[in-house]
Amino acid sequence: MLSGHSDAAALTLLVLDETAGDLSRNPHRSERLALLERMAGLGRVARHRGPLQPSVAALSSWQFALLETLSLRDSSELFPSAAVSQAALSNAISPPAECWAHLTCVHLEAGLSDMRGMLLRGQAALDAEDRAEIGAMLAEYLRADGYELCSHDDGWLVRCPRLLAARTMPPLQAFSGPLEAALPVGEDAAELRRLMTEMQMLLHEHPVNERRARAGLPSANATWLWSVSSLSHRPAPAILPVAFGGATYLKGLYLLHSQTVHDPLSDAAALAAAAPSASSIVAVVSSSDAASFQTQWLTPLLDMLRSGTFDRLIVYFDAWRFELQRRDLLRFWRRSLPESRWPA
Repeated sequence: MLSGHSDAAALTLLVLDETAGDLSRNPHRSERLALLERMAGLGRVARHRGPLQPSVAALSSWQFALLETLSLRDSSELFPSAAVSQAALSNAISPPAECWAHLTCVHLEAGLSDMRGMLLRGQAALDAEDRAEIGAMLAEYLRADGYELCSHDDGWLVRCPRLLAARTMPPLQAFSGPLEAALPVGEDAAELRRLMTEMQMLLHEHPVNERRARAGLPSANATWLWSVSSLSHRPAPAILPVAFGGATYLKGLYLLHSQTVHDPLSDAAALAAAAPSASSIVAVVSSSDAASFQTQWLTPLLDMLRSGTFDRLIVYFDAWRFELQRRDLLRFWRRSLPESRWPA
């Protein structure tokens, strides 16, 4: 129980960070790393990545970490990112024959030997007006081929006209290496590549991109289709930990297990108060500000670990997994472990 000192009391924090993917490009890198380096020195740090090859589920790094936390990693192909997210958005589990995909607008540019991709986020993110204009154009194009574009707060989902057999990669992982190696593969890969190529042509001189060019912003000149799959099998019954968060994939995963997710909380203190008797808690939180992440989450969580509110803290951040047990805090003489010495 979180209010006691049971060895089973544990908290797993999965951090959604809009600058994730390269901590070295983060303007607040030193602030974000300070306490994580301390955790690494006192406890354990390991490299954590989702699959680096195209797959049916096409899970982002944090989604793969979530399945690992819930002991569902070995059946990850049953929980494709798009179809699970759609279940949460519709509050209904789609039939096995219904195929869904994520569609993400991205920026592509020619490199020295290959195309390079970039996600549009932060100041480069599409605003509501741009999203509406581009969405209307893409919806009309896709409709002609029997596809349905569905808009939601985090982007677009696409209902496919039939089951498609393809393995894909999320854009963040795809753009971390050679783009050619990240393109869809499988029986219906050619169909997806055709769609992406034709949508790229439509976006080339779109009025939204003309405005973005005048504003000095990267163009939304391409689309990325990923996690093209269906919920082909219902998962085996399982009792999942108490969970907090607003991420659609988290909610969809719990819906598939006939369980609910509690609303996201503002800080660590609210989380502990909301589930005082739980032996295990999973929280998915957003962090776009280094100072608030440290003051609202990491610092109070370490204090709670020290006081015995719980006995184990696991933090997934970017490509890393940090684990700290209460007894590790007794090793106060151990120094922080710099990022340069974390496992490759």
